[in-house]
Amino acid sequence: MLLTRIRVPGRARDEWPFILPAVRMLSGRGLRFTAGVTFFIGENGSGKSTIVEAIADACGINAEGGKAGTKYASRGPTTMLGEVLDAELTVAGFRLLDGPRLKRRGFFFRVETLFNLAQNVSGRYGFWEDDLTEQSHGEGFFTVLDRMVSGPGLYLMDEPEAALSFSSCLQLMGLMDRVARQGGQIVCATHSPILGIGRSPAWPSTPPAARCFCRRSRPAGTPSTGRTMPTSRWAATTKPERSVPDGVREVREELGLDIAYWELQPLGIRQTAVTLDPGWVEREFQYWHLLPLDASLEEIPLDDSEVSGLVQIDLSDAIALAGGDRVKVAARYLLRTEEGREYVDGTLSRDKLIPGYLDTDGDQLYLRLFIAAHRYLGGERTHLFW
Repeated sequence: MLLTRIRVPGRARDEWPFILPAVRMLSGRGLRFTAGVTFFIGENGSGKSTIVEAIADACGINAEGGKAGTKYASRGPTTMLGEVLDAELTVAGFRLLDGPRLKRRGFFFRVETLFNLAQNVSGRYGFWEDDLTEQSHGEGFFTVLDRMVSGPGLYLMDEPEAALSFSSCLQLMGLMDRVARQGGQIVCATHSPILGIGRSPAWPSTPPAARCFCRRSRPAGTPSTGRTMPTSRWAATTKPERSVPDGVREVREELGLDIAYWELQPLGIRQTAVTLDPGWVEREFQYWHLLPLDASLEEIPLDDSEVSGLVQIDLSDAIALAGGDRVKVAARYLLRTEEGREYVDGTLSRDKLIPGYLDTDGDQLYLRLFIAAHRYLGGERTHLFW
């Protein structure tokens, strides 16, 4: 990896492009890159190209398109987002993007300005030899891609499929796969369903270190022990005073993390019946969400006193445990004690899970949540919750 994270430090400004949901998501923890190829997919005006341009600015590549380390007479001012975007690079990324100018390896393939750029650089050292005006748009695209997108380096693309046929899009996927295997990194904004749903062994579907967290609740009148439940619930009931901000506030209070609503991945609605006393049953609707986190157990503040601790287990182990294939799995505990926080390596067994969430006669909530997380990490965004 060359580029590992982008973020906007401080509070987001109340103006465009910072009001776009995709850009607001970059505040706080930002966006981490975990694969050799990353696609930005969304509706027109959602901010895909805006973010790619800002990455170019932050990494020293001309946001109007072109090669890292090259001075262009047409270079415009830095974009508003690019002025503040913080791009975190690995040592290799820093060397390839901020090292000696002639050794920098980065290119922004921007369709809107490609042929204007070609008029100035075709035939020059470090670029391509062919005259793009003598080729079709699609042929010209691959003349540039084959020469400029190869080997280790950061390669940004904004809708590269614009002039490509079906077979050419498949060819582009092959190029992306080759570059990722060579140690390069590609960030691409696209509308192409071929690129968007494509997958290659070089683009990992599930991070190998995928983990899930479960919460240890503190039953009334007992010490800090109890059953383990998922942390993924945003328990918004049908009570009229309940609101979206209240539900997100609950996540902040329990985990101590500054979570915005758009960081939650909606799963579905679950109806339950809560027995408050022998003569009263309250029915509620629970809105369930996934909270994707790139954080270790040690990084979670865990502020709420109702939560006695968290349990971290491998996602594959969680699925096996919830499905009944395992009765016990390795786990790491964060416990709240009178002396402070304590971390313990141990095991988690099925009898520590809430029976109603395991019951095959019920809705198997544990298994549904863990599989939804696995599907999400595999790139799916719909039909996560069966």
